[in-house]
Amino acid sequence: MNAETIQISDFTVSVERGDTKYMYLRVLPPDGNVLIKAPEQVSLDDMRRFAISKLSWLKRERAKYQTQPRLPERRYETGDCVRIWGDVCRLRIVHSWKCNDVRRDGDWIELQTRPNSTPKQREKILNEWYRKQLRKALDALIPLCEKIVGVSADFYGIKKMATRWGSCQIEKRRIWLNLHLAQNSRASLQYVLIHELVHLLEPTHNERFSMLMTRYCPNWRSLKDHLNGQALEPFERKHL
Repeated sequence: MNAETIQISDFTVSVERGDTKYMYLRVLPPDGNVLIKAPEQVSLDDMRRFAISKLSWLKRERAKYQTQPRLPERRYETGDCVRIWGDVCRLRIVHSWKCNDVRRDGDWIELQTRPNSTPKQREKILNEWYRKQLRKALDALIPLCEKIVGVSADFYGIKKMATRWGSCQIEKRRIWLNLHLAQNSRASLQYVLIHELVHLLEPTHNERFSMLMTRYCPNWRSLKDHLNGQALEPFERKHL
């Protein structure tokens, strides 16, 4: 089946249908591509009218990406800065024909890989390590956060997300967490987990939601501001 799209002015908008109550638009990095998410039953005509009503906003948002300098392709080489639990470390590539491996050694993250590995392969190895670190942290945090909020989800998953740190499929009681949360502080991870659990009590970001967040995570606003200032990237493309 071909992916659905709608054309608005000079925008080709990708359509994603799913378990959501509302329509919303996202302008995605790095190229400013546009995505509309909508409930299954919404027609393409309704989506088109909604997107047209947001056309001025879409133009402003895409212009931001077009004026940003393009960063070089990631190489995952010795000297790159990587983050783990809020700490900035340097990446050290170790060539070996043994199994791939990643370990932290003080301020260094040592990535063991074959001599002929590509940047994509090294990225995959690092992301698998991030996934293990995040899963280990969640094993301890999930029972704690469920006790704090007083509700539990039926499923917790980890995946890379371009625009969100977490999401909650309320009807299915499924919570997804962004893989790159392993780069940020454990307090930030706890905040996102509580945020998504609170959505099982209050689906929208209304006053009740804010009240519940303040009850269960008193410093949630500062944690939210900090996360919103972070790039959804696995490492900073610069050297120390």
